[in-house]
Amino acid sequence: MSQQDEFTEGKAICNEIGAAVLTVLGEKREFTIQTLVKVMQASREIGVGDERDRALKLAENILKKFAQPIG
Repeated sequence: MSQQDEFTEGKAICNEIGAAVLTVLGEKREFTIQTLVKVMQASREIGVGDERDRALKLAENILKKFAQPIG
């Protein structure tokens, strides 16, 4: 993967996490990793393009790592 592709993918992941944060805060929902993941899963369920679906999956996986216990 080229450096430009990695940058583009990273930017897409950040955009999806940011959008989930704004959605949770805008709806005044409890701010947890699980809530962010649920918002992203709901976005995928309504149907998004292949690139956005991939970014959402990667973002979900990153956030789920933060929800796992350390040790």
